[in-house]
Amino acid sequence: MDPLPDDDTLRAWLLPAADDDHFRVEGRHAVRALLESDLEIIAGFDTATESVGVTPRSGRWFREIDPGRLSRLVGFDFHRGVLAIARKPGISFSDWAKTNTVRRLCVLDRLADPGNVGTVIRNAAAFGFDAVICSRAGASPYHAKAVRASATALFRLPVFVEEDWPTALAAAAPGTVWVGTALVPGAIPLDEFVESAPDSLAVLFGSEADGLPPAILAACGQCLTIPLSDRVESLNVASASAIVLHSLRG
Repeated sequence: MDPLPDDDTLRAWLLPAADDDHFRVEGRHAVRALLESDLEIIAGFDTATESVGVTPRSGRWFREIDPGRLSRLVGFDFHRGVLAIARKPGISFSDWAKTNTVRRLCVLDRLADPGNVGTVIRNAAAFGFDAVICSRAGASPYHAKAVRASATALFRLPVFVEEDWPTALAAAAPGTVWVGTALVPGAIPLDEFVESAPDSLAVLFGSEADGLPPAILAACGQCLTIPLSDRVESLNVASASAIVLHSLRG
């Protein structure tokens, strides 16, 4: 194994900024799923107490880094035993769609909470969706909280971050029906929508505070809503996504 570099080099890896091309993956199960994916590994760390049990195909791997030093560098008590740094995928949704069937998509428009982003990705993977598209204006799916919340789904499902997802989606998948999720007049109750759901669809979830903007709702071929009792006004977007994506599972 390679000798450990100095603290400044380690910090540059372990504390990626929002605009960096790499991200951090924590914990044995997540790192194992990362190593089994096609993503490029920059570096990995095993503490003395735990090993990932999978041979890395790329990058530099450091065994038995002192847990105290690792905790000091990342800024919190790191107890998950294994940590890796991976490079974010460079492929765009448009390029991916050229060689893949687009039937069930999930689109996240400006979700602010990375935990919600990761949970929706997990739900999309669980219910057989083909891919997830995230708005760059929202929380990154590569934020550490989103990676954890995805529960390895980030490494098992194509996930794209697009600056202008409406243009990318319209160009790459012209036959896909946009389905907005919103409490708006004319929205179809989910149970009714399922009975006549189109073959190719993109389910759109808007931000936690404001939902989908009017321009996006106007571009939707259909809108659906989840009927609720009068005891609540709405559902958290992660909860709503589980219900909707399960109902429309591929």
